[in-house]
Amino acid sequence: MSKQLLSKELSHWSRGLYLHERTSILGDLKEGINGAASSYIEDWCKKTGIPKKFISNRLENDGLDENSFQKIIMMKENPNVLKEESWMKILEEIFSNKYIEVDDNDLDSNQLNNHMFLDFVRPFLEWTKTEVSKSFEQIEESYTSKVDKVAIQCNILNAVCRNLIMLAGRVLVYELNLARIEKKLHGETSEERFEYFVENYITRKEDIYKILLKYPVLARLMVQTAERWKIAIFEALERFLHDYDHIHESFSGNFSKLVNIKTGIGDLHKNGRSVFILEFSSDSRLVYKPRSMSIDIHFNGLLNWLNNKGAKPQFKILNVLNYGEYGWQEFVEAKECNSLKEVEKFYEILGGYIAIFHILHATDMHMENIIASGEHPQFIDLESLFQNFNPVGDEAFTALQKASNELSQSVLRTALLPASLFKSGSFRSIELSGIGGHGGQRLPRAKYEFENSGTDKMRLIKGIGFSKGAKNRPMYAGKEVSPEKYVDNIVRGFEDVYNIFLNNRQELLVSEGPIMSFENDNVRALMRHTQSYSIMLEGAIHPENLQDGLNRVRLFDYLWRVAELNEDIVPLISSETHDLLLGDVPYFQSNVNSTSVWDSRGKEVKEFYKQSALENTLNRIKMLAGEDCQKQMRYIRISMTTMLKRWDLKEYRNDFSNHNLLNMATSKQFIQQAIDIGDRLLESAFWGDKLEDVNWIGIGASLNDRWLFTPLDASLYDGVLGVAMFYAYLGEISKNEKYTQVAKSAVQSALDFLKKYDGLGSLSAFNGYASVAYVFSHLAVLWDDDTYLQKALIALSECEKWIEKDQAYDLIGGVTGTLIVALRLYELTKSKKTIEIAIQCGEHLIKNAKQQREGYGWTSHLDPDTALVGLSHGTAGMAWALAELYTITKDEKFLNYSKHAIAYERTMFMPDEGNWSDLRYREERKSLGIVNPVQWCHGAAGVALGRLMTLPHWNDTKMEEEIRVAVATTLRDGFGGSHCQCHGDFGNLEVLLVASEVLGEPDLYKNAVKIGTQVLSEVNQTGWCCGIPQNEDTPSLMLGLSGIGYGLLRLAAPQKVPPVLVLGSPMGMVK
Repeated sequence: MSKQLLSKELSHWSRGLYLHERTSILGDLKEGINGAASSYIEDWCKKTGIPKKFISNRLENDGLDENSFQKIIMMKENPNVLKEESWMKILEEIFSNKYIEVDDNDLDSNQLNNHMFLDFVRPFLEWTKTEVSKSFEQIEESYTSKVDKVAIQCNILNAVCRNLIMLAGRVLVYELNLARIEKKLHGETSEERFEYFVENYITRKEDIYKILLKYPVLARLMVQTAERWKIAIFEALERFLHDYDHIHESFSGNFSKLVNIKTGIGDLHKNGRSVFILEFSSDSRLVYKPRSMSIDIHFNGLLNWLNNKGAKPQFKILNVLNYGEYGWQEFVEAKECNSLKEVEKFYEILGGYIAIFHILHATDMHMENIIASGEHPQFIDLESLFQNFNPVGDEAFTALQKASNELSQSVLRTALLPASLFKSGSFRSIELSGIGGHGGQRLPRAKYEFENSGTDKMRLIKGIGFSKGAKNRPMYAGKEVSPEKYVDNIVRGFEDVYNIFLNNRQELLVSEGPIMSFENDNVRALMRHTQSYSIMLEGAIHPENLQDGLNRVRLFDYLWRVAELNEDIVPLISSETHDLLLGDVPYFQSNVNSTSVWDSRGKEVKEFYKQSALENTLNRIKMLAGEDCQKQMRYIRISMTTMLKRWDLKEYRNDFSNHNLLNMATSKQFIQQAIDIGDRLLESAFWGDKLEDVNWIGIGASLNDRWLFTPLDASLYDGVLGVAMFYAYLGEISKNEKYTQVAKSAVQSALDFLKKYDGLGSLSAFNGYASVAYVFSHLAVLWDDDTYLQKALIALSECEKWIEKDQAYDLIGGVTGTLIVALRLYELTKSKKTIEIAIQCGEHLIKNAKQQREGYGWTSHLDPDTALVGLSHGTAGMAWALAELYTITKDEKFLNYSKHAIAYERTMFMPDEGNWSDLRYREERKSLGIVNPVQWCHGAAGVALGRLMTLPHWNDTKMEEEIRVAVATTLRDGFGGSHCQCHGDFGNLEVLLVASEVLGEPDLYKNAVKIGTQVLSEVNQTGWCCGIPQNEDTPSLMLGLSGIGYGLLRLAAPQKVPPVLVLGSPMGMVK
């Protein structure tokens, strides 16, 4: 192709320019904006979520005002910018000149054999190969013997190839499908038509050029990617050759012949720079880092200081070499432990590191940051030491903020420990912490992958992804050694190092001490989770965002959404966008002794922090104390419990099936126990500065059965509204206004949460908006306050947008629970809207029911292959909800599907156990010797409640018999181990209380009181046991103390306190 032809297209390539690069067209436009153009800003804000009050700030960052911005948008389709950018010049060269051909020896077999789009990127690879050849010619001949030039050239070409194909893949699949739909492909088979596409659309330069004309942003990114990888790798190579003698003197190993530069070790920063591992013919390896290593050198000094103070076991020192802008680090090889004693030492040393990183305000010590090298955990990236933060300032702290700050300034902030510091109702997590992280976990986000490769039906689909493992866990006898059994070693190591710091505090604080040595070091300043940047970069290569630079800018303007919640970040957003437009993960750095922040290009934002990270660290050292050490050790122990799955709990059983219990506590005794719990919870509460809101820290459960250690959110299950429910009824039953006021303060905390964090993210009756509606409906009746009823209706209306998206379907997390809450609100208000929402939920259930061998069931996003049975997650809940809906609507289809659901559930009954099979994790449960549970959430107790709630709406010859069997099984196997509502004694007592009411059998209530009396007797010896591991307390309703207190109130006054487990009506009794 000729340069002249390409030059004619320069105006077209202008669509590859970004917003700040289009200012040259402004002079060509007349003043004044027409009516249509004046709506462009409003449309941009609507699509990006930029708060309107920040639009001026956003435009100023690109040197624009509203008028000039609108002019640029008006000219979007034909920007007519004739200035030739550097990438345009290189693109012109690539398609005009002939370069050194790329042959099979230049690329690894994976690229050659597995990628059908290789020809599309070949012109860029040939340009890169030519540029690499020129660069090698400039290296002094005396150095050539130290480098395998052919191998390094292959390194560069393979890195460029991988990244170019990643950039272009979606576009090419889209163009393939477009050509197929338009019937432009020839061939008898799908494979032949694909070959036709390759040969006629993406092989010849002129054909490639046509596609790039359609996607000028892709063209730009491909040029910049090829150029940046070549520059970054050659920069590392030249630095190695320059430093060769010093490296040879400083590191053990033979570095005589460089044969490989391993890429893809970390994220790209600062115009494509990243960590590389240099590999040599001798099998020696060396780590290159494109940043200052002074922080590493001073960290080594601190470890030496600790070793000299008697730290046992001793810390191993990693060798580093610092050259200011970059440096070299000893390569750490993963090694097995030789004995279990070495495993114990590993975890003791790791505990010591927790103390060090806590003192130094470190974060981001995730699993990829640790290499288990025998008995030594080695940390390979110290960029996130001295992480600064801004307190809220002089404004009043809320209770939620205080609880969050407590955890965020604890050992948990290091990210070494397995605990999330925050959750919402739709939260799903995987374990990535330094200690707990491991591979094989199902990712909460879909993984995109190609389907039908090599055919004309090739497409991109959402698949299930699993986390990759790291080398953070010690190995012994060929197996990973999990940390759960080594908590005492971790705590011991932490305590020993903490006490060294405490006992030598003054030496730490002096100007010559090891802490002040960090004074002039630069560290990375983490502003957001890297994952949020990665998601945006993934979305940025969608074909739509590669057609016009403004589309790509608009995508990254989503970053402005957080501005309203955190105005501190506003001065940095333009820098984030600049880095993302380059394809980099945004990078900021701060100086340990400064309040400024600098972006990747050196732009300074002064006084970003209230005080320096060094001041924060010195203040923390001054606050060291034995009491604080004990608190941090408790946090370590609690966080380690979060590694257990919920079904890993080992529980003893009390068999009440044949016990003739005579003692019966009085209602007054149950109430007093509930009062004691209420007072106990107040001791651990966090109050807002105005004493109008209250919150707690607790252990809760994520949707994928992982434990989370967090402040309470706004939900019923393990949020402040669940605690509010307890205190509201405690105030009513005890006639003590103090507890009513606590309930109102908890409600205020929930309202603050909903406002600040934009809701709960689901329609769940226990974790989402329906739970808010449910609690508020009770408070409206209990406190005779219609404002809560209006809030309940508003919360229920929020559920409507989630109905079609719901993939849980069940009582606890899906439309089943929402349906029941809607019916409860209909009972109170007779609102037509509530019935409409209930019907939508019912229709959603029917639409997504899956036929089983007998009857119908529902598979969820948590387990797409299995229709679970039982109440909280299974068909017992769906059958009950559909039955209630039938009674209100008289629509036979709801009744039919209710019957179908129970028909399926009956196939899972096990007569020999008197129980229903728990279909979750069957193989894992079997290997652990865990029997089928008898709980509200799974098993006979929940089935009993489901049948009892269904019975008033329809009956058959089997239902009452099933209830009797389930009640008997609950009495035999359903008590012991935990007192919680979800899977403990008070949850299972509901079976007797609800059965007593529905069946009209007072003796069942008496049995419940007798069992409750026995529980009180045991508690006097052992204390209350929450439904979480390691006998720790948690405040929540379903797992913790407030739920136990609520259960006591149910025993004391079942006519006045409704059963939460079946979403009992605030009007009294079950429905």
